[in-house]
Amino acid sequence: MSINNPSDGVNIALHNIDGSTIKQVQINNPGDVYTKALDATTKSAVYDFKASYVRAVADQTATAGYVKTNTAYTITYQ
Repeated sequence: MSINNPSDGVNIALHNIDGSTIKQVQINNPGDVYTKALDATTKSAVYDFKASYVRAVADQTATAGYVKTNTAYTITYQ
């Protein structure tokens, strides 16, 4: 995907939403773990994550535009 009008001065914040609890995900922190039990019938679990754009630096102007990200998740079954 090509982005012709990229945003500038922003970062992406990822949050885990579990019911009414919202917690910022700590990227590249192996101690920041989110667990769910697998559903007995479907053998699946559903996670709800939300990505938000935040200012990279408080005194830097953010400009509107597209942001391209690459995201990967590591899932460990225990």
